Amino acid sequence: MPGGETGLPEEGLSLWLTDWKVPTGIHWEGRRVVALVGQAVAGHLDVHVHPDGQAVEVWMLDVQPGFRRRGVASLLMDTLCAVYPTAWINHGARTREGTWWWNGYRDPAPQRNVHDRVAQCHEKAAKALRGVIRAQKDAELAYSQLREAGSVVAQLFRGFTSGTNRAST
Repeated sequence: MPGGETGLPEEGLSLWLTDWKVPTGIHWEGRRVVALVGQAVAGHLDVHVHPDGQAVEVWMLDVQPGFRRRGVASLLMDTLCAVYPTAWINHGARTREGTWWWNGYRDPAPQRNVHDRVAQCHEKAAKALRGVIRAQKDAELAYSQLREAGSVVAQLFRGFTSGTNRAST
């Protein structure tokens, strides 16, 4: 994303992928991408990377107030997707403000987005459940109609066997 499109100066904009060694209670490697504008830290993205490099979890995405709404967060996430081109990406927990940002973010690799995959699975499960409920309602209706038909047959049979419809011998 060129600087002109983001509202950031093109010269002096740099990204650094660092080793971020902070004990977090999980055995995945911590990494940090830092966005610098001139000498100022504009924001950072902290992630955990699975040992095989095929899964990444966003731990923290933070942009300094003076650099917000200028494309820094999108640039950091786009960089993450470029650095780990085949990894599944879990965007992690979201604050209210974070949810607002994520909803507007154009993910360059939506097929690798764990949240989207979970949402797709939920939608498929909901659709299947709606089908089961519909089938159950159809079965209940069919059972009710069958009981009514059975009741009519039973009345006819009782009338036939009570002698009113018996043939004389």
